[in-house]
Amino acid sequence: MKNNLCYSTVAQLLPVSKSSHFQQSISIKANALLITPDPNEPISSQLEKTAINNLPKPSLLKNDLIQMYAGPSFNLVRAKNDNYCYGVRDPELAAVSVFMALSKQMDLYLELGLKRPKRPLSVVVNNPFVPDNAYFDAKHFEIHIGIGTGVSRGGLTKQIAFDLGVANHEFGHAIIFLQTGRADLPGKQGAAIHEGIADILGTLVMDYLNRIWHGKRIGKPFTAQDLKDDQRIIGKYALPPYGIRTQKTKKKAPADMVGEPHSDGMIIGSAIADLLVEIASQQGTDVEKQLRLFVKIMLLALALLPDWQITFADLLDTIIIADRRICAGKHRSIIEQCFATHGITSNTIKTISLIEWALGLTN
Repeated sequence: MKNNLCYSTVAQLLPVSKSSHFQQSISIKANALLITPDPNEPISSQLEKTAINNLPKPSLLKNDLIQMYAGPSFNLVRAKNDNYCYGVRDPELAAVSVFMALSKQMDLYLELGLKRPKRPLSVVVNNPFVPDNAYFDAKHFEIHIGIGTGVSRGGLTKQIAFDLGVANHEFGHAIIFLQTGRADLPGKQGAAIHEGIADILGTLVMDYLNRIWHGKRIGKPFTAQDLKDDQRIIGKYALPPYGIRTQKTKKKAPADMVGEPHSDGMIIGSAIADLLVEIASQQGTDVEKQLRLFVKIMLLALALLPDWQITFADLLDTIIIADRRICAGKHRSIIEQCFATHGITSNTIKTISLIEWALGLTN
């Protein structure tokens, strides 16, 4: 779907793998974008010197979690001259940048409770058969990022993959595939939750963490106020200056629901994003630590979702349950307020208790 990041699904959860990619200590030099670039500045001025670690075969950009391919040849990305220092005109540069982005996300989320995939996630960048789009293919456990036809022509920027949030968004769909009991979220509201989760847990969380880490490197901290002021733009490099959409809206259910996942995803997504900001900007707390806590709560909430037709209220209920189990219910009033602002209320305490009983969570 043009100008929409999307996904495809399969109804079988991958079993958990016991393997680990933390087996090698070789460090290989690389050029990469470590943060989504400013569309008003040359890419060359935003590249950073970095290093890639833990590649079982240093000449191949793959480990047991992620393997990178680049179009138009679709070959597995290889090192050149014993490094990954590719230039702006090399298709491999986008692959290296996306590999770094997804590796950080995968490692962090596994630490915070994400179920481990059995096989590596195959990622293809600069796929010429995917114009103005990107998607997650659950059946083959792949992410494909295409090539834009140009903003001036009504499409996306040519180098879509330079927008790291695009890859993060598609990984958000992979999170739902890995984390939920049916490897999917059935129903119309389930499809909207799919997009909202991909935008928030996929794109925005990693954008904020990358800005925190980048701020530390340049001596300009990313603060709680910066978080509050952010416009929560999805696709800020892929479609400048306003992005593909924003998750800072006043949309409410059911009045603003239209039955399209990306549009309705802005209702549930704005509620989740509001919650993110409330948790991560609490006075006297560390923004980075609170973002990690938010991710931990959301990953558990996804794992607790029942196997029926999912509604916005179901997600609200499992977030309340997750917060109860992780934080002794500390954030319940904040959770309910953020969702109520967007017209979403709980299924009632009785239903929450039923979900807990069905999932074997009652004491």
